[in-house]
Amino acid sequence: PVRTRNTEAALVPARAVPMSGLFRTGGRPRNGKPDNTPPTLPTPRADKDRDGPTYAELAGTTNFYFLRGASHPGDFVNRALEMGHTGIGIADRNSVAGVVRAHSAFEEAEEAFKDAYGPQARLPFQLVVGARLAFADETPDILAYPENREGWGRLCRLLTIGKRRAVKGECLLYEDDLFAHLHDLLFIIMPV
Repeated sequence: PVRTRNTEAALVPARAVPMSGLFRTGGRPRNGKPDNTPPTLPTPRADKDRDGPTYAELAGTTNFYFLRGASHPGDFVNRALEMGHTGIGIADRNSVAGVVRAHSAFEEAEEAFKDAYGPQARLPFQLVVGARLAFADETPDILAYPENREGWGRLCRLLTIGKRRAVKGECLLYEDDLFAHLHDLLFIIMPV
């Protein structure tokens, strides 16, 4: 039986990530010279003062997923900030490789925000990290986001199991593997 932690949680429809709409925003070298342009930071304001609906892309795939994702994880974070999103989810296919660089970009933005608005100011943006689980059986792809440290351990253990049974660079996961590591993870089932 599946146990849920949040009774108000619901699956939301996913949408395709248009890679052509993402632009280079800073951090990585361009033509051998570093581009240190900081992202445009949001201003601190209450949610009720927002100009319209809030938005957070939860199915971001970085260039750590070869031939699928085109943008660097830091670029995703910076661009989401520039566009006024309330957050971004980084979920590469059967991998958590882009997480560290996304988190580094988030920390840089958070420091810049505190420098601009004071040490008590909180960046109105959330970075969520996880993995897009692709299965070897007929199970649809599932985005998995850990709720806590134990969930992070379960996600990493699940990916390790899949990578140990496959050739280098591959990951073989099955539905039963997921059921054995459900707890403390939040899921979004991706449409086929």
